Amino acid sequence: MFVWCGRLRAAEVQVTLSGFKIDVSQTTFDAGKQYRFVIKSGGALAHEWVIMPRGETDPMKALAAVSQKELGPGAAKTVEYRFEEKGNFELACHVPGHYEGGMRQDITVG
Repeated sequence: MFVWCGRLRAAEVQVTLSGFKIDVSQTTFDAGKQYRFVIKSGGALAHEWVIMPRGETDPMKALAAVSQKELGPGAAKTVEYRFEEKGNFELACHVPGHYEGGMRQDITVG
């Protein structure tokens, strides 16, 4: 019998923030699984990155977040996150005008 006691490797998810768009390498996730979000800010604008319940705009309800100060043009940040529950969520940027301009991506956790 083989017993492995090491840490499980997180699944890597590529995220690119540019203009008013979020490109992500996958949009469906598994509850209880660890993910490593590799977030890159492209273009000439700074962005923020949050995981929120779908349609939520209250920053206090963010499940995970990277501030605009950390995601200036050309910056990159890595965030590890585990979805604890199933549901409908979104990746979004709430810098004034960005969310309203379409900077959000629906994701589903099953």
